[in-house]
Amino acid sequence: MGLVIAGIVCIAIAIGLWFHRKSQLNKSLNIKYQQTTTAKNIWENYEDIVGTVGQGHYSEIVEVKGIAKCDQPLLADHSRKPVVYYKASVIHEYEVQEQQRDSNGNVRWVTRRRSETIASNEQSVPFYIDDGSGKTIAVNPALAEKHTTTSVDRFERELSQGYLNQNRNSHWGMQLINFLSNVNTYGSRTLGYRLVEECIPVNVRLYVYGEANDRDGELTISKPRDENQNFIVSVKSEEELVQAAESSASLSLVGAIALVIIGAILIILGISGN
Repeated sequence: MGLVIAGIVCIAIAIGLWFHRKSQLNKSLNIKYQQTTTAKNIWENYEDIVGTVGQGHYSEIVEVKGIAKCDQPLLADHSRKPVVYYKASVIHEYEVQEQQRDSNGNVRWVTRRRSETIASNEQSVPFYIDDGSGKTIAVNPALAEKHTTTSVDRFERELSQGYLNQNRNSHWGMQLINFLSNVNTYGSRTLGYRLVEECIPVNVRLYVYGEANDRDGELTISKPRDENQNFIVSVKSEEELVQAAESSASLSLVGAIALVIIGAILIILGISGN
């Protein structure tokens, strides 16, 4: 029975990979066949629609490329860089002593290295794309598939008091302080803390694919209502995104085929074994 269940699980995962492949191919096609436009052209189309039927009726799938601009950017937690999006984490790296039993029943203590995220924070702010066309277009990055740059990835033996004071009054800082006040009760030996941060800085060149609309009163690129369309805000180029999507689709296909074969074999063995 166990082999049959394992086989069914393999086939279920294969089905998931198949749908993932489909979504990646769809994204690749959307990106490849959407013609790049300019903020100026988007504004011209918008003004034509508003002049004909009024506000609140404009929507158009667009692809724009330009520089991220923001009058009031966020300051990322670790790097303190001005950004329009960031995700910062503090990862506790530690060692624990665990019992290990061998095939003869002998027990010995071994040291295992572990890690856990003890504090995290993710923030974004609306910004504008300046593509040099003479106009800018607003982007609301909420709900977007974001491709970022790594701004911080460093290991520290201890977190400095200055760093803790800097974040003390935030929800993020409270997560950290609450953990540190109880860290010695976990029965482990702390090795240190890894600070990781990914971000979309201001003044970086971006690729944006989404729906230009005026649903919220301002002409903005945001998540499309059509579920078959993507919403992407990326520091990667169009070519890099297409290549990554097609590679992911190919790997998903190979994985799905392999898991179907393995699943079928396990089910046959399980049934024949009964």
